[in-house]
Order: sequence, then C-alpha cells, then structure tokens
Amino acid sequence: MSDVAETKPDPAIAPEGAEKPEETTTAAETKTEEKPEESQSVTETATETVKDAATKTTDSVFSMFGGGPKKEKQEEPQDAKDEPSGSSKAQKGEDEDEAPESPDVHFEPVIRLTEKVETKTNEELEEQTFKMRAKLFKFDRDSKEWKERGTGDVRLLKHKENQKTRLVMRRDKTLKVCANHYIVPDMKLSPNVGSDRSWVWNAAADVSEGEPEAQTLAIRFANSENANLFKDAFEKAQQENEKLLSQNVRLVTEQHIVNKDSGVEGFPLRSWSIEIYVVNEHGEQVPANVFDKVTYTLHPSFGERAIQAFKNPPFRISEEGWGEFDMQIGLTAADKEHFVTHDLNFAQPRYESKHVITFKNPKPALLAALRESGPVPGDENGVKSKRSAAGEEGSKKKKRTEKSVDMDKLADGLQRLGEDDLLQVVQMVHDNKAPDSYTKNDVEQGEFHVDLYTLPDTLIKMLWDFTQEKGAL
Repeated sequence: MSDVAETKPDPAIAPEGAEKPEETTTAAETKTEEKPEESQSVTETATETVKDAATKTTDSVFSMFGGGPKKEKQEEPQDAKDEPSGSSKAQKGEDEDEAPESPDVHFEPVIRLTEKVETKTNEELEEQTFKMRAKLFKFDRDSKEWKERGTGDVRLLKHKENQKTRLVMRRDKTLKVCANHYIVPDMKLSPNVGSDRSWVWNAAADVSEGEPEAQTLAIRFANSENANLFKDAFEKAQQENEKLLSQNVRLVTEQHIVNKDSGVEGFPLRSWSIEIYVVNEHGEQVPANVFDKVTYTLHPSFGERAIQAFKNPPFRISEEGWGEFDMQIGLTAADKEHFVTHDLNFAQPRYESKHVITFKNPKPALLAALRESGPVPGDENGVKSKRSAAGEEGSKKKKRTEKSVDMDKLADGLQRLGEDDLLQVVQMVHDNKAPDSYTKNDVEQGEFHVDLYTLPDTLIKMLWDFTQEKGAL
C-alpha cells in the first residue's frame, strides 16, 4: 500500500494541451433550450386539464344545490343604463323609429264636451244683506208633526231695482231651495216653545216647491245669539218692505218712415215718438200724474236737442232720425229723479216697454199723487172706505147671507183660532184682499182688524174653509 494519496484529476481543470469542450457545452445548452418548450406545453396541458376537472366538479356541486356557474356581468353603454327598461339594442331601435319632437303637437279629443252653460239662480240682481247657518223645519198638517226641510245657509236678499227683500234658504251640497218667500209686514216671528234659539212663522206664499203654498216654518240656529241676529235682520226687512211702493210705468214708442233724405245710404229717415203712462191695479193705462217732469237724454248726434225735458203728461217727445240707440230717461217725482234705460229700435211700428219705479219712504204729497192712478199698496190699512149710506152695509150683509155664509159665525170662529192659525189668516187676507177692503194692522199693539163685509167672496170662502178645518166653527 502506498502512503501517497492518489490524486484524481479535477474534471474542471483541463490538462494542458487539451481543448476545452466549448462545442459540447453549446450543444447541451441548445438542447436545454429546446426541451423546456416541449416540457412547458406538456405542463400547461396538464394544468389546464386539472383546472377543467376542478371546474366541472365545482359546476356539478353547484348544480346539485340548484346553482350554476357564475355568470359574468356584461357591461352596457351608459345610455342604456339610464333607460328604465329594455335592452340597449331595442332602445336604440325605438330611438331610431321615434318621430322628431315638435312644439306644436295637437291631438284631437276622443270625446268632445259640450260648451259651458251658465246656470242662472235668479239672484243676479239681488244683494245679500244677511247670512247664517241654520236648520229649517216645516209643519206637516196631515201628520201633525214637524219635518226637517234641510240644513244650510238662510239668506236675506234685497233686489237692486225694487229694493224688496226675500228669504231664501238652500240645502247643503244639493243647493236645492227649501224656503223662498218675500218678507211681508204681516209676518210675525214667534219663539219656539222651550227654545231660545228657534223661531216659528207663517208664510202665505212660499214658492220653494214651485207653486205658491202656505207653509208654517220653523228655523233653529246654533245659539241664541245667532237667533237674535236673524230676528233683527228679519224685522228690519219687514220695515223696509212696508215703506216701499212700486209703480209700473209703460213707455209707448211709435215710428214710421218719412219721405226725406237721411243723408246715409241704406238708412231711411224715420219719425219716432215716445209717451209715458202708468199702469193701475187693473192693468189699464192711465196718465202718469205722479211725475213732475220727464227728461230725455238722446244720442249726442242730436246736438242741442240731445237733452229735452217735459212737464206735462204724457211727456211726449217727437223726433226724426235714421239710427237706433239706447236713451236714458229721468222721471222726477217729489224732487227725486228715477232713471230708466229705453231701447229705441225700428223693428216694429209700435211697441211698449214696461219699467218698475220704486218709491222708498214716500212723502204725503207723493202718496197723494200715487192715489190718483189707483189705490196705494198698504194705504188701505187703517183707512176705512166711506160708505154712502147705511143701506149699503145691509145689502152686503144680506148678500153674504144668501150665499150661505154666516158672517157672525165666521167672526166668532176666527177669534177661537190659535196664534199660529191667526197669523196664517192675516197672510191670507193680506194676499187676497180687494182694493176697497178695509184692514188695519196695529204693529205696536199686536192687533189686526178687518171688515169681513169688505172682503171678496173668494177670500170669504177661503177663510170659512180654513176655520172649519181647524174645528173653530
């Protein structure tokens, strides 16, 4: 055995004179570079196979529990997101088909509505003087009990022309009239038994149902204060209506063509005239002595003759002209002028127009002038007609007896009636009496006097039937 260690040559150190294996290294490197490409493809294929298997396994697991593979969200354009519904393609198609907007687009109505029709309430010429919410009742004579008429606003309406006041009440919602009558001086508000917020009165001619009908009405307010306000307004209207006197005035117009040149082609010259009369209680035309003067205000084209005044009935004015126009006529009575508007037209050769003149608080001189054309409304109250002889009284009494009406029995029966029934009798007398009937209404004493022999036969029959119906005969 040798003690010298065997030294093996270092393969990294080439022996002298030997060539370095550069080519071999290069070839090896080339082979190494070619191999990874093949290895990489095999590795990728194996990896993809594993992923596919895992994906299928996952899909199978989700499918077992009703799930499925996760769906990727597809992004849509921003315009499509802003739309409320529909796909972007469909919306795009709709946008392309949509007609361009126009500011003057007009659509024909499917159903044409009728034109608006104004509903007249017959209150256009009236002004409201009182309004209060209340409940109205009517006394039913057949069942002998009170029945409710409705709840709403009770109003007092004053006419702008004749200044007369009436009571009107309409039901809530339906606006149906449940009370409509004039407030006459003979009406009396009586407090309802056991209530300080309710009133009872009799209306001889309530027209809420269409035809005038005698009614016994009762009204109830929310409190006594409202009830007293109604009473004050009611009594004030009574006083104003009592002081009002109306006179019917008739204007008679005549016109015809004259053989003169009017100066205007197509419009012949005409001669026209106007006369003024008053109408008495029988509808007859009588001289208008109640007026002191009548002033006509014509068209300005008449120049100096545009204003003409006349002081003697029939206050006739006569002029010529070719045109129609509206003129103002002033009627002066007791130093107060009342105005009416007259339509001058050439439609007829003669025509009449009626106007109502209302005198408020007439003075004695005016009352005397009014009496010349007939009895003054209300003037017969307290003024008993003079009888030429006592025999006239006997003849009237005899005439009544022959008609099987016992006047003494009727008088006794009237005195037995209750207060509400007597109020209705007063209304009947006031509305049906003759011009020469004698009545006297003492408001302060609360008394009403009437001479039965001066009443017309129809009224006597009404009083007899009413008293007999009440069981007072």
